[in-house]
Amino acid sequence: MASYIATLVRSIEGLEVGPNASPITVIDAEGNWVGKITNGTPIKTASASGVFTLSDPVVDGELVTIGTDTYEFDIDAAITEGNISLDISGGTKTQATATLTISGSLLDGEVVVIGDDTYEATTTGTASGSNIAIDLSLVSTAATGTLSFTDVVSDGEVVVIGDDTYEFDTDDTVTDGNIQVFVGANTDAPSAIIALVAALEAAGTEEVSAVDGAGNTVVVTGNYHRSADNSIATTTTCANATWGAEHLESGADATAAACVTALALAIETHNTVDVAAVDGDGDTVVVTADAAGAVDGSLGNAVAVSTDSASATWGESVTALSGGTDATAIEAMAILETAVGVSGDGTYTLVDNDDGTATVTAVTEGDAGNLIATTTTCANGSWDDETLVGGADGTPAVIGTIMQDDSYIYMAIDDTEDSTGWKKTALSAL
Repeated sequence: MASYIATLVRSIEGLEVGPNASPITVIDAEGNWVGKITNGTPIKTASASGVFTLSDPVVDGELVTIGTDTYEFDIDAAITEGNISLDISGGTKTQATATLTISGSLLDGEVVVIGDDTYEATTTGTASGSNIAIDLSLVSTAATGTLSFTDVVSDGEVVVIGDDTYEFDTDDTVTDGNIQVFVGANTDAPSAIIALVAALEAAGTEEVSAVDGAGNTVVVTGNYHRSADNSIATTTTCANATWGAEHLESGADATAAACVTALALAIETHNTVDVAAVDGDGDTVVVTADAAGAVDGSLGNAVAVSTDSASATWGESVTALSGGTDATAIEAMAILETAVGVSGDGTYTLVDNDDGTATVTAVTEGDAGNLIATTTTCANGSWDDETLVGGADGTPAVIGTIMQDDSYIYMAIDDTEDSTGWKKTALSAL
């Protein structure tokens, strides 16, 4: 095939192109363009973009990744090596919180744990070891019973208190398993009472105590303030003694409301983990990290909570305070925008839209921008896609090329490698 280069081509019959068997007239004899127009739409060159949204505050350690750059929200100048710090230490913080619901009485020895502090329910006013007392002594009642004597006791007569059987003894011989109450020849009521009280205090296994009461009586009282001790049976075979009832009476547990008040007071008075506690709605204790303390903001989310009480719960699967945050969405997005401008790899820009969203745009137009990955670990953050999208290389323009679609005619007026050499005009009805 021969090729010719000419500075001027003139024809008085028009211009045809194509094979001899089927040439196409592109310019008629009058000089009018009548060439073929390609159906289609030139692709416009575009930069890839994406939108990052923060719907609520952020916390220390959460990440935003754009391409090869990973940005880490930080409150303590401690980030993963290679990440770009987003300093939110001066942000507006939300305090972590948890709610304990109490449905019944906290019983002696049951505990509520908040961080390093263990609070122990007690009806005696004293907790074990280093535990902090939840003092229920004034809002609960011990069970009691009174044994009254009218005359002497006899050898072999017994007094039963729960699982303990006390046997009066004059000859130093008692039934196996019984607790000896030795009176010898002193069988009168006052002497018997003294001996019985001494035996009960020294050898009894039930959680009760006894005192010599008014007149010829022995008053037995549960060691703890609880309704369960009302089931402790009291009987006797003494001919000259009677119990006021067949079991201890009047034991009462602290109410749920009283337990709430006592626990909140104990937390407010003695806590060491910088939290506050208030009596919440219903029978609840609301525990909140102290804004001025060591568990400010997201640090409060690390404060563990638990309880072994059957009458109390922090909620299903709740093991720590939660909800602590370190900066608002608006604050966080502004900090992210600055960091991208200063420390980003330069392949993209980020514009804070001042409404909790930011638009990220590839610097270089074309398909390549669609490969810039976008991810986040922010609980309240999301991207509109897994990568930037919408990037397009565009249709190159060659002068004289014409395309059409249902709405426009497109003409290339310049030779360009992208779509900037194209112009268009809208089609309308005649």
